[in-house]
Amino acid sequence: MSSKLEMSENDRFLAFSILEYFKTCIEGEKIPSTKVEALKENIFKVFMEKREKLNLEQEELKMKKAEELKAQGNVKLSEKCYEEAIKLYTEAIGLYPKSAIYFGNSQQGKYDQAIEDCHQALKIDPNYTKAYSRLGLAFLQLHNYEKSVENYKKALSFDPNNENIKNALAQAESKLQTINRNQNESTSE
Repeated sequence: MSSKLEMSENDRFLAFSILEYFKTCIEGEKIPSTKVEALKENIFKVFMEKREKLNLEQEELKMKKAEELKAQGNVKLSEKCYEEAIKLYTEAIGLYPKSAIYFGNSQQGKYDQAIEDCHQALKIDPNYTKAYSRLGLAFLQLHNYEKSVENYKKALSFDPNNENIKNALAQAESKLQTINRNQNESTSE
């Protein structure tokens, strides 16, 4: 969908006819020259309002299509078709890059890319709990337990009753404690 002002053939013909009418009126001095500027301003104002309305409609259509792609991606994700899900989420991002949710979903299983996308999601919505939770998971899978714990704690600060995040945090803290204990034992030997 183009971001340009889209007009039907009838709209173009009507606009052209109106302009021709005003041109004829101005040239034939049916409209006083003192009124021409006010007329131009009014025409421009109507044009801008119409363009803004069309842009909003196009934005809504993009958002709706992106939501459909996200829903399809969710289905593919539940079917464990990860590559197809990622493709659909990526298409949703391309259509509507203003949604933190699409970035939060986009890289299931690809942890380095998931980290980048979650950071992008947090730029859009710094309070997006799921992005912090997914960062926690990504860092856990990459064995960066400190960052995993940090992000799970941040997620819990936004959703303190979320049992899944609490369990994931406990797992990350356990891994971190094990690593720290092993490091302490190896340095004391």
